[in-house]
Amino acid sequence: MAISSELIYLGCKKGSVEIWNREKLNRIDTLQTGSNCRVLCMALDSTEEVLVFGTSDGQIQAWGLS
Repeated sequence: MAISSELIYLGCKKGSVEIWNREKLNRIDTLQTGSNCRVLCMALDSTEEVLVFGTSDGQIQAWGLS
């Protein structure tokens, strides 16, 4: 899980990342990582513009969020 000022990012078992509105607690979107493996860890950079995550098959990916 990674938390920004407005959003919550949740890693899921099947390789997806759910994006939730932090205030309303409703799911906004689900992003596919390109892997069917569990998302194990994630972090946002200090500008909240890049999300980095790792999956159980050893992949590390970085996504631009802006």
